[in-house]
Amino acid sequence: MKPVRIFQFSDCHIVEENSLAYDVVDTSAYLDRAVSYANSLMEDVGPVDAVVVTGDLTDHGRVAQYERLRGMLDRLVVPYYLLPGNHDRRDNMRQVFPDHGYLQGGSDEINYSLSIDDLTLLCIDSSVPGASHGELTTTTTDWLASQISNLGSRPVMVAFHHPPFDSGVGHMDRQRLRDPSRLFEILGGHQGPHQMICGHVHRFITSQTPAGPAVIAPGTSHAVALDHREDGASAFRMEPGAFLMHSFDDRSGFAGFTSEYVPVGPFDGPYLFYPDRR
Repeated sequence: MKPVRIFQFSDCHIVEENSLAYDVVDTSAYLDRAVSYANSLMEDVGPVDAVVVTGDLTDHGRVAQYERLRGMLDRLVVPYYLLPGNHDRRDNMRQVFPDHGYLQGGSDEINYSLSIDDLTLLCIDSSVPGASHGELTTTTTDWLASQISNLGSRPVMVAFHHPPFDSGVGHMDRQRLRDPSRLFEILGGHQGPHQMICGHVHRFITSQTPAGPAVIAPGTSHAVALDHREDGASAFRMEPGAFLMHSFDDRSGFAGFTSEYVPVGPFDGPYLFYPDRR
């Protein structure tokens, strides 16, 4: 089996030129660095099939912000795919990325399927216009159920923005995906390996849900502050920007997923542990 590798970017929060997100963060500089670093890793990690960006592409959903985002993502040396988050606007996404046919579907929601070698990537829209929390409409869950029913035991990765489980960070958990029971029912009935990937919380967090493993990606720039107090403030810290590398292969003797945290460099090295044993 040829390994399938997908880089996951999330929560880029791009703003206009000469602006800072929250008056602090140069999100464009961080994303530009993430793109360069991802490109530099392609040879080291083996063929990478795609980059998926799981929402909050921009901070306000404005056309100029998407144009700036596109200028950076177009530098990626592999195809990239987009999903909306609560900070995004679907109409402006579609306007700035008219050649991304998967965005131009017949419904308001942005739902699409990608076949990547032995893996199917199902991207679903959890955004609710004008709201911070996430929901899956009947249109989306019906589409997902139809896709899953036709995949047999084929490996599946489902990508969306809002996590279906609590992170422990109260102000983020109040705006997570509401009522994921139908999602769990659909995906839990799939006979093959499956994994959920999402964003929104700006931290790398994993959970074993009723429908299997789910992974939250870190943001490419700032991180939501790690604060599990009931009255914890809605705040962020300038932890290193990062992304995830998801792999599906059978090198362990069974077919399964791995997800690796990749802090954005460059960093010093690599240095040989034992230079005389190269």
